[in-house]
Amino acid sequence: MSEPPAPAAEPAAQLAPAAPTGDAGGPATGDARPAAAGDVPAGAGSLLADALAMRREAAPAARSVVRPVIHRPAAHRPVIHRPAAHRPVIHRPVVHRPALAVRPVLAARTGPVVQRRGAPAVSAIRLAAMRRVVAFARSQVGKPYRSGGIGMRAFDCSGFTMRAYSLVGVRLPHSSGRQAARARTIPWSHALPGDLVVGPGHVGIYMGRGRMIDAGTSRTGVVYRKVYRGLRTARLYS
Repeated sequence: MSEPPAPAAEPAAQLAPAAPTGDAGGPATGDARPAAAGDVPAGAGSLLADALAMRREAAPAARSVVRPVIHRPAAHRPVIHRPAAHRPVIHRPVVHRPALAVRPVLAARTGPVVQRRGAPAVSAIRLAAMRRVVAFARSQVGKPYRSGGIGMRAFDCSGFTMRAYSLVGVRLPHSSGRQAARARTIPWSHALPGDLVVGPGHVGIYMGRGRMIDAGTSRTGVVYRKVYRGLRTARLYS
């Protein structure tokens, strides 16, 4: 008869063979020796080999597990763009102030000093002097009137003409009547800018084209205006 199948593997302690006994049931004698504590029982080696083989097969599978890579975004600090501190540019309008010595409105109306045909002869030196008188008269327009004033902040009528003619070396008295007495009356057609305009108790400087500059009253001050009725033109020859 065939032998029954071997029982399942048991722990090494249970599979250890029993010690041989003698005929009387005591321990065997002769070559037989008792089992040491470190000896591996028969059949235990195959069990350990199988366990090690199973462990080797499971190790690659455990090592092949790929952990997912978590990509964390880099911590970027926000860039704050601060505008540069620019100082505001203040554009101030350019104020063009006309020179006091030349007034365009007067220059356009009076024109150059030209000697008319048929008028008494006037030397070139005399014409240059009259131009200086006209230029001074233009520069004083707008200044106040003051009785007895001879400039440079305020004038009366004879003080104004006296100051103007003193620039060209002509000395006049501070009196409108005495200045008129020194001048020679000329017709309007022969009058030139720089001549005197005289009347009862008043005197001024003729500017041409029926206009004059004079220190009128405290209300008008030194003013450029039309020659009014009752005045005449006169010329100083010395």
